[in-house]
Order: sequence, then C-alpha cells, then structure tokens
Amino acid sequence: MADQLKILVAESDQKIAVALTVAFRQRGWETASAGDAIEAFNLALKEIPDAVVLNSQLPDGGGLVTLKKFRCSADLAVIPVIAIGVDSALQKGQLLSAGAQECLEQPADTAAVCAAIQKYVAQPTVIREAPAEKLRDARRMASLVATGLMDSPPSGSFDRITRLAAKLLDVPTALVTLVDQDRQFFKSQTGLPEPWATARQTPLSHSFCQWVVTSKEHLVVSDARRHPLLRDNLAVQQIGVIAYAGIPLSAGENQILGSFCAIDGKPHQWTKYELDTLNDLALITETYMIQGKKRRDGAMSIETGSAATHLIGAGNAIAGATRILNRGEVRLGDAERAALIAIITEQSRLPPPTADGTHRAQ
Repeated sequence: MADQLKILVAESDQKIAVALTVAFRQRGWETASAGDAIEAFNLALKEIPDAVVLNSQLPDGGGLVTLKKFRCSADLAVIPVIAIGVDSALQKGQLLSAGAQECLEQPADTAAVCAAIQKYVAQPTVIREAPAEKLRDARRMASLVATGLMDSPPSGSFDRITRLAAKLLDVPTALVTLVDQDRQFFKSQTGLPEPWATARQTPLSHSFCQWVVTSKEHLVVSDARRHPLLRDNLAVQQIGVIAYAGIPLSAGENQILGSFCAIDGKPHQWTKYELDTLNDLALITETYMIQGKKRRDGAMSIETGSAATHLIGAGNAIAGATRILNRGEVRLGDAERAALIAIITEQSRLPPPTADGTHRAQ
C-alpha cells in the first residue's frame, strides 16, 4: 500500500517543502503542498491525505492550532500527523497531547519523516470520542446549561420537527441532539430503537453528533461502515446507524450545542433537496431553542438585548418553513403542509413589546 500513499506537506519554507516532496515522490507517493494553516486545513478536507507533515511554526495559526482543527473533524481526525520543526520539549508535549503521532526537530531528516509516515499509516487509529477540550469548553457548557433543555421532557414542538425530517428525507430516524461533556441527550427523537428511545441519551462512544459540535460543520456520511473514523463508532454496531446527515445547532450564540440529524439504517445518498430541507428544519429547531431559553412558568420574557435575536430566529423559522413548502416534492403531503403552515402561523405571533421594553407571552 505504501506506493499508493497521498501525503500533504504543510510547510512554508519552500526549500524544505521541495526536499520532502522529492523524497516522497521517489517512493512513488503522491503529494500536495500548503504554505499556511488555512490552506493546509482546506486542502486536507479536499484531498483527504493518508498522512500530513506539519511544520510546527506554520503561518496563519501555527502547527498546534492546525493540528487541533484536524482532530476536531470527523474526516481528518484519524489521519497521522508528523510534526516537524519542533524546537522545545514544551512544544513537543503540546503537539503530542493534541494528537501528533511523532515530533521531529528541524532540519527535517527526510528518511526519518518517511519512516514515521510508513509506521503510522500501517497502524490504523481508533477514535470513539471527539476532543474533550472542545466538548468541555466552559463557554459552550454555560450556553448549553442556559437553554434549560438538558434532561427536559419531550416537547411537541421539537417532536413535530423530527417527524417532519423523517418523512421529508425518507429516513426512519431523526434527532434533536444536545451534546454534553460525556453524553448526548435527545431533546427529540423519531424512530430511535430501544433501549435508546426510552433512555433518550447515549454515551459519546455512540455519537456522531459530537463531531458536528467540535468541527462546527455539517457532517454528511452515506455509509459509515466505510468511513475511516465513524466505522469504529459504537452507534454503527449497536444502534444501526449507517447513513448520517447532521447540521450544527446553536441557541443564538456562537456556541455549537448539538446537532439536528437524520439517520438511515442502510446506505443513503443524500440529495440536495434532502440536505436543503434538513438545514431549514435545523433553523426552525434553533428558533425553538432560542425561544425556550427565557421561559419561566409558562410565560416568556425576552430581555431587551436579546429581542433582536428572538426576532431573527422567528424570521429564520418562517423562511425555512416557507422554503420547504415552495420546494414541494412528492414527500410533502397534506399533513406535512399543515405542520409547516402551523409553524409559520406560530412564529408570526410575536407578542408586542411592553412598556419596559420586554416581550411577554399572551
């Protein structure tokens, strides 16, 4: 397999980059090159290399930040990373803790780099949990707690959205998932098998949604059994998750709290219609999350500073439901149209401001 390897060289020093590229091509390996951290990450997502050689001093972010981004992405997390240009024991410790397979000093010895690549490509990595540093971030956890949704009872509003997702995407299962530091909680679920449906949660070892949280990006997988990282996730073997499409969820802040996702128990090639519809349903879900944050004893009081966020959320929900209606499609039956119209009507009824600048439910 060594003669089929694709290596990404993330190195700003042209002389070093050329030397590494020549050494790799002499071994029959394909190469791609990036001169800064942003280019390295984007190129890795595009090319999905077998290994990455990463200079620890890479411009526009540095090697450590770049490595952490790699380890937060389901598509990149298992790719071996050989760090070069490491100039201290402290830096070496940081890179190894962040997930580098090996750290080499500068100047990079091409033979040592090649040997490291061959060694770690031959040792597949099994990862079942996303980086704890990202999941347990204090600001993210505070935002999650502020929603009041963790361990809350089922909600008709959220359940209506997951039922719509299952119908419109032609899948058995749809979830509104909130990811805690060591588990995922299902605020809403449609079609989840037992015992998970009753428990309404799983450990992170059974979670795809955790990768949506750490990457802050959509995660779309047609067959998880063929995915280098997700094939080892226990959701595949124990819950039957084969195809997955997840959209990040927030609650009016720049913190990803979970995922709105659709799941199939067989391979599923997600269409543009399905992904667009899933994204619109996620917008509606976020609106319910935002509106629920300020609920107290059945009344909603929206602080003046967050009123704009509430209005934007309501507008997003109305726009999302309208786009789904306008797309039509044979899956959109009378029941689904009625549910979407009910959402539009509901979100159009924002209570008027009170004298103190707040809004109170009528």
